[in-house]
Amino acid sequence: MRIFISHSSDDVELAEGLVTFLLRALPLQNTDVFCTSVPGHGLSVGDNVNDRIRQAVDTADVLIGLLTPASLQSMYVTFELGARWGVRKPMFPILAGGLRPDLIGEPLSTLQCMDATDLSALHGLVDRLADELSVTQQPPGTYTAALSAFQRSAEVSTQTTNHKADSPASVISDEAGQLLLLATAEGAYNRGDIIIIRSMAGAGIQVGSLVMPNDPSDSREEALWLDAFRELEESGLITSENPGSDVYRTTTRGYNLSDKLRETSDRPPSG
Repeated sequence: MRIFISHSSDDVELAEGLVTFLLRALPLQNTDVFCTSVPGHGLSVGDNVNDRIRQAVDTADVLIGLLTPASLQSMYVTFELGARWGVRKPMFPILAGGLRPDLIGEPLSTLQCMDATDLSALHGLVDRLADELSVTQQPPGTYTAALSAFQRSAEVSTQTTNHKADSPASVISDEAGQLLLLATAEGAYNRGDIIIIRSMAGAGIQVGSLVMPNDPSDSREEALWLDAFRELEESGLITSENPGSDVYRTTTRGYNLSDKLRETSDRPPSG
């Protein structure tokens, strides 16, 4: 196995675009790319899911991690990336779905993540993969269309971070919107929970497996995320389950706004 793509099942279209792009850019066979959600590249009849994925993590020449709000809520993706980091083999994290580097916790935050909306970075990925796999990449003209299609699919879902004044997201800040989208991501492990984490070092916000800020000693980042949390609470988008509790649950109003944010991200920008 040459490439294993770690991803959330909620990001099927993004994963399919990446597989198509890789097969066009590099001289690979279908069996060289393992991606469980993409037909022809996943599990075979009779495979033990956990054993097959564990083998892929350990033996693939390269692991590519599609990092999105949905994938960071996936226990499988978390274990896959953590195990790969532990075996010290080549791993390329790709940010998509509006995910920013500052939302990624350690140890992934110590890696250089690339942005799936950056065409030059995607061309650089092809160069790196060709080196790691000891193959000669195809002429750019043979894969430019597939590369652009993958880039556009990632770009569409990041529009929530670049909204206009008349969009649904204009009612809350970027950071508050990020927290809400992470908390309500389809299939999210935390099921809409946003939790205040308190320690001697300060306070932070936990959504699923993510804690903001990454560095508890960064008082400026702490203030930024606590303000975003208070914004959600004061807007009635989240509410505490019990008086004095640090566990907050997304309200119906919060889910409705998150739906509008996602609808906005799925439409082409106006103007």
